[in-house]
Amino acid sequence: MSQSIGNMLSVARDRQSKSRDATVFFTYLSELSAALSDLIEHLSYEVQDAAVSGEIDLDGATILDYIDYAIQLQSEIKDTMQSLLNSLTGSGIHYGGDMVFEIRSRL
Repeated sequence: MSQSIGNMLSVARDRQSKSRDATVFFTYLSELSAALSDLIEHLSYEVQDAAVSGEIDLDGATILDYIDYAIQLQSEIKDTMQSLLNSLTGSGIHYGGDMVFEIRSRL
């Protein structure tokens, strides 16, 4: 009987650990997405400034490629976050309302 209680406590600790790990992972993804947003905005202003001053050249095209790649990466991050949220809130796994609310607010 005491082994069964020990197993239940171990499972509870594992869930808390997984919940904490998932929260940290989502936090990093969210911070990466925010950094990409800042980068996209910064690069967009650089291209706009170059276009206004008539200095669009190969560097301008390269910057546009960087913006495109950053937008694609940001989209993939958001898709990953949504997919992970769906798996966490599925019928088989549930890590608690606070983390799910935090994840949804980051999407």
